Amino acid sequence: MNSRTKGILYMLGSSLSFTLMSASAKFTAEVPLTEKLFVRNSFAVVITLILVMKYGGTIKGNNHRLLLARAVLGFLGALCYFYAINYLSLNDATLLNKVCPFFVIIFSSIFLGEKIHKHNVPVLITGLFGAGLVLKPGFQYNFFAAFMALASAVTAGLSFTIIRHLRKSDSPQVILLYFMGFSVIGTIPLMFFQSPRLLTTAEFLGLLSMGLFTSISQLCINMAYSCAPAGELSVFDYTTILFSAAAGYLMWHEIPDILSLLGGLLIIAAGLANYRMNRPDSRLRTAGHQ
Repeated sequence: MNSRTKGILYMLGSSLSFTLMSASAKFTAEVPLTEKLFVRNSFAVVITLILVMKYGGTIKGNNHRLLLARAVLGFLGALCYFYAINYLSLNDATLLNKVCPFFVIIFSSIFLGEKIHKHNVPVLITGLFGAGLVLKPGFQYNFFAAFMALASAVTAGLSFTIIRHLRKSDSPQVILLYFMGFSVIGTIPLMFFQSPRLLTTAEFLGLLSMGLFTSISQLCINMAYSCAPAGELSVFDYTTILFSAAAGYLMWHEIPDILSLLGGLLIIAAGLANYRMNRPDSRLRTAGHQ
């Protein structure tokens, strides 16, 4: 199995795990945000430590500055996303978050020198316009929650760009451990601003599920971007939209409105077009893409 195929399988695993994590977060919507993140991340840290020891790695890491930067961005992105998911449908929150690959392209150009060609510009505009339809500004929609979901896509785009660089110096397990460890530490002071409460058995199991699926999703995404360039894998991240739409309908009977449907179609179409133009055998692909 070549590296690209491995990357695709890891992306599909990440998409399914991300959907299950998001569904668990929505199921525990009554739990205070900081308490939710603390329990989820603490559980994920334990899983990640086990993985690090299993693969014989070290928890120290090498590129400490970028490891910390990725951890901070991931933590901020999680805060934004889990806030949004409490107030939006699972499908809308996922749609806005999954604009992330377009930001990966932009940030990879800025920080990694991966050139954006002229044919990429309409793709980026289409994808971002699709996000605008999902945002629905001025249509009596929870705009702030939608904006927070979009903000989570921006921070995720920066995070995955950093992961592309970190693959040269640190293992996916160490990258994940820094992210989860910082998230636990960063949540503690925030908990003083919210009053934690006793969890029901169902809520506690829901938070444990979040931790499990977060670990799997993050590990898969780290492994995926370590196996192949972002431009070749990003399209497969859109399977999360399909998984989330199915989960939202089955669990909460959520049906996307016309603007969300149109926006989602534009986002997916832009993602497919970007993949087609950047696939390995594409004539449009140049040495500028890595």
